[in-house]
Amino acid sequence: GAGDKKLTVQDLELLVNEPLIPVQQGTSVYCDGYALRGTVVINEEDKPVVEYTVNGKTRYGNLSQFYKAATGNQLQAKDDSYSKLYFHDNMGGSRNLQEFDLLLQECLY
Repeated sequence: GAGDKKLTVQDLELLVNEPLIPVQQGTSVYCDGYALRGTVVINEEDKPVVEYTVNGKTRYGNLSQFYKAATGNQLQAKDDSYSKLYFHDNMGGSRNLQEFDLLLQECLY
């Protein structure tokens, strides 16, 4: 219907709920070349968010907010930011958002 929000690969819920994508609670998130590290956690509303610490304060945000906190830039598909946002799974592998985006497009569309 008209209220349907188009899910994008930036939507953590989509990543966590998609079995082909190795993002889950405990997955660490980082941006290539930046120090800030985040961890995927499930909040009180049962939604996945990124937990990260800025200036000694714990913050919770979506991927865009985490990316902005880490890099100072906007996360957007049209530049190379998707390829700079990495997920490190507990199997020791790192994949970036660009790879997940391509994977999802192959699966869903």
